Amino acid sequence: SREIGYLGEFRQMGLTVDARLFNERLGDLVTQRVYALPPGWELLPSNQARTFENGEKAEIRGLEYQLKVRPSQDTLVALNQAFIHINADDLDRRNSAPNRSTTLFLSRRLADKWQVSLANRWVGAMTWMSEGDPVSKYRRLDARVARAFAAPGLKGEVALVTQGLTGQYAEFRG
Repeated sequence: SREIGYLGEFRQMGLTVDARLFNERLGDLVTQRVYALPPGWELLPSNQARTFENGEKAEIRGLEYQLKVRPSQDTLVALNQAFIHINADDLDRRNSAPNRSTTLFLSRRLADKWQVSLANRWVGAMTWMSEGDPVSKYRRLDARVARAFAAPGLKGEVALVTQGLTGQYAEFRG
């Protein structure tokens, strides 16, 4: 595996940059082989058996980065993106990660110990390995409102979180 990374903190601007460019070569990956049993050896109605073998290879190349900006002490804006390409003989493995994913996050502390945040995600299509089905690209918007509290010897927070404000989405289908 090879990677080059950069972490920069620009405190006067309230900006942090964290980036990684990578190329990972994987070998001896476990793969499943399905084959028909000879007549008379059937154990299941499908007449199929499975073995697991090492030997598959894959190469994963990509770029990941995160930008965080603090325009004020009470506000955080973050942008995360990942671009990934998987080269493998096995189609399931080749499509086992989204080619692109993006998250935009906003958090704001308000008066009287209140905090609100929004997270908007865009995730590309992919196929889960083994028993999973293909999952279409989706967009997901989440919101959170919270209030911190304290008592002698105790700190806590009560939060209301809503997920999927943009409608239905599927992260996994099996």
